[in-house]
Amino acid sequence: MIAYYEGETERPPTTILPRLAETLGVSADELLIGNGRQEMPPKPLRVAMRRKLHQLEKLGAKERRQAMQLLDIFIEREALKRQA
Repeated sequence: MIAYYEGETERPPTTILPRLAETLGVSADELLIGNGRQEMPPKPLRVAMRRKLHQLEKLGAKERRQAMQLLDIFIEREALKRQA
């Protein structure tokens, strides 16, 4: 690790890539190459979102449709903010 920091290389040591990628919620390829992807929310937020989506899947069709409509409203509102 010391050699890495002293050597001023552009890439982290390959031995830590899997753990680093998992912690950041990206693939090792994205760490090495990058693809201009927007930053992901912190991992706990993504986990909470997945948990909520699994709960939504258990609802009835009407409730799922209403939840999707509500999400669409928030998404569209954010898109309009970005355009302004």
